[in-house]
Amino acid sequence: SLLKSYSANSQVVTLLMRMVWLGRIASLKEETKALATSPSTPRFAGISAIRAMGAVATQEDVEELRTRFLHEAPELRRDWFGEIVEISRPSANTVSWLIEAVGKAAPKERYSTDNLTDAVSGFVEAAPIESLPELAVGLNRLLELAPYIEHRVCDVSAKHAWLTKPATIGVERLIRDRHEAALEEASLGVLHKFRALRDWDDDLHELKSEFARLVPEWRELNRAAFW
Repeated sequence: SLLKSYSANSQVVTLLMRMVWLGRIASLKEETKALATSPSTPRFAGISAIRAMGAVATQEDVEELRTRFLHEAPELRRDWFGEIVEISRPSANTVSWLIEAVGKAAPKERYSTDNLTDAVSGFVEAAPIESLPELAVGLNRLLELAPYIEHRVCDVSAKHAWLTKPATIGVERLIRDRHEAALEEASLGVLHKFRALRDWDDDLHELKSEFARLVPEWRELNRAAFW
């Protein structure tokens, strides 16, 4: 009743969606879904509605949300995107969706709060090991798209450089598992880009010591990475 009475008041709608989310009020699933899937929903009300969907909706509902979001605009909003990733379970279907969607994500704004990088990184950390080769191929392809940060010095896509962190997390998992995909072109490409970018991005410093230790420990990988 309150959602209908105050549908034009974004602050009230945001508060009510938070109540649905935290209270897991499943009887309001359809109202929540309508707000979460509408591009006209105000920013923070939409974020709360997406979180509420994660609490009260079925995986089929979340799949519909992902599909609608992917095709709603040529450039996808990073804040809503991050929330949708957070409520998505890693699977063959969601991996394919993620790769396609990150290619359409709006550029990351420097010095701004952004949850999408962490959301995608968490997705890669939770993905089954058999999904990581596909993720490595897809993310490496995006990291290779020009224009670059600095041609010949840092040949990493300026627009998609933010994907380096989740890409390296996936490759690190492949290396730890001694998966054969760690020796393939996509994984080696991610390693190369990480080396090129690590002096440009403070967020990657925490991964530096792990690769410095893991790669030399695997002689075949160390040789392949060198050449």
